[in-house]
Amino acid sequence: ERRYGSSVEYINTAVGGTVSTWGRENVEANINQYNPNLVVIGFGMNDACTGIIPSTYIENMSFMVESIQSNCPNADIILCATILANPNSSQYSYQDMFLEPLLELEDKYENLAVLDMTTYSKDLFKKKNSLELLANNINHPCDFLVRGYVSNLMHLIECDE
Repeated sequence: ERRYGSSVEYINTAVGGTVSTWGRENVEANINQYNPNLVVIGFGMNDACTGIIPSTYIENMSFMVESIQSNCPNADIILCATILANPNSSQYSYQDMFLEPLLELEDKYENLAVLDMTTYSKDLFKKKNSLELLANNINHPCDFLVRGYVSNLMHLIECDE
């Protein structure tokens, strides 16, 4: 509000522990009914942990994007590519396989951007251990990594390109 001199109404319809299939099933109730100007969608960690394959994940994400764009013509959409889980945990799976298809969606749809937290977290794991990045040492970001989400998101929103 301070930066752009306009009022912001924030609505968070996220439910922890859900997967992209849930997002697809609830896009009307959780997003479209509000006719938003900006939508941020983040799935992937739980999808990989529960065995949802990348092609199904991308079908779900594409469905949500198309539904939002059909029903909310003024909405810009940001898709968050998930962070990686602790490489030594059973939740570490194929989360990184969701990034490339998301980037393909970015090329396919207008008014859509990808927040690449996958590469960001992969780079952090080269310098920091999982206890420094993950609140539960498995897959939930600690305050440091949450700040990384916010910083990267703000950079993406403010980027002119």
